Amino acid sequence: MAIDAKRAPTRAHPRTNQNPRSKVSETIQRSIDRMHEWSDSHHGWTSFKPDTSAPIRRPRQFTRHPPTIPDLLCGYDETVEAIVTEFANADLSATERARVAYRLGAAITVHDSILGGTLCRLLEEVPEGQAASALLRAGCNKREGLLQEWNNLVEHSSPSDLYHDKAAEANRIIDELIASFEDHKSHETKDVSAVIEQLQQQPWKYRGTGLINVDQTAVWPNPEPGSLAAHMALWAEKSPTHSHPLLQKHPTSRLRRDLYRHTDQWRNRRRARRGWPTLK
Repeated sequence: MAIDAKRAPTRAHPRTNQNPRSKVSETIQRSIDRMHEWSDSHHGWTSFKPDTSAPIRRPRQFTRHPPTIPDLLCGYDETVEAIVTEFANADLSATERARVAYRLGAAITVHDSILGGTLCRLLEEVPEGQAASALLRAGCNKREGLLQEWNNLVEHSSPSDLYHDKAAEANRIIDELIASFEDHKSHETKDVSAVIEQLQQQPWKYRGTGLINVDQTAVWPNPEPGSLAAHMALWAEKSPTHSHPLLQKHPTSRLRRDLYRHTDQWRNRRRARRGWPTLK
């Protein structure tokens, strides 16, 4: 029924009613309806496209003035915060709460992948940033363990039964994830911002950072917010949406990142058949 609903016409057609089992007639009529929908959408009528959930990756935003370092780091936190706020809504049903929690886990996974793949590696190249990097990685490692538990919990569950059969375990994991993220937001981000702002007056060695050297020089000039934002955005677009222990051990490996991203795309399509939301 769900498969037929995707290709069913959205308007009444006498021939379709006369031959309800004709796939050819159904496909032709659906194509005609899409043409009419496109035409109607330009005259004030609503679109028939299904609603999609909010993205778990922060969309790119290009402006004339690059953000400051604190603005840049807080921007990625805000993407997770929006889903945390949605999860805190007491009016959500058990099924809706499970779907929001699923998106929250994916958003934190992408968030931590950005930290481990770009920011931590950059900080580790200078002595002044190693303490801040160690603090960031410790938080990522703690959340990685919780995300592994969450993946195991939802692997054989659907949104409709997760908060009925496994509510206590699901609440424990999500509450600990949110608490760990709040610690990161209130302490780690501020520490990292302070370190990077201090280092903006110093040259950074490019070798070993894993970033693209725009100037083709052997030295990274300084952590410019615009350049750092571009690297973080590019990394986010290819980040996996589920935790992988091997990637956590090698967070800067682009090969493993790309491989696991394709693996997660297949996993997301499989889980979508059981009612889990599609991750963007």
